Amino acid sequence: MAIEHLPKYGNTMKLFSTILNYIRKIKPRYFLSLDSHFYNLSKKSIVYRFKIFGEHTFPKFTFEDIINDKNLLYDIHPVDLMKITIDNYVDSQKKSLLNISEILRDNKYKLSDGNTEEILSGDEICDNILLIEKIKNMDLYKIAYNTGFNHGRQLARDMIKKSDNTSQISKDNIVLFQIADKEK
Repeated sequence: MAIEHLPKYGNTMKLFSTILNYIRKIKPRYFLSLDSHFYNLSKKSIVYRFKIFGEHTFPKFTFEDIINDKNLLYDIHPVDLMKITIDNYVDSQKKSLLNISEILRDNKYKLSDGNTEEILSGDEICDNILLIEKIKNMDLYKIAYNTGFNHGRQLARDMIKKSDNTSQISKDNIVLFQIADKEK
């Protein structure tokens, strides 16, 4: 008798599993899918707008709201969560970039990242590769240009001092070399 009931039980399970698969297709596991995102000036953060499956409502959450609510994490599609996490990472990297808040005398710069400020010379900045990676490109170009310009001016001053300190004979030799070059 037990053998006769097996085919009926197997057919019932097969029917039950097809019904469950059909219901799963109708009602997906993840209720929220990312619709759009925008920057909210009052909150000073990115706000994500979601579409609820089967409804015409669009709830809005910040990254902190999503991270702090586990139920919300389970309802959002994983691909959308990856997009949100990448957006947040890029935004945090932009916030951590240093920029010039003030240009000081003697090739010194006040660098800030929004939270801290530090005064460094152009030579210190140009010699520190790790610091270079954290400075905005346009600010870094300004620092490198001014530092190179100052080094060039200092080199010109040193050459003038050396030429003034040399004897008259070396000055005559320079003049003779210049005349010889013109004749050729």
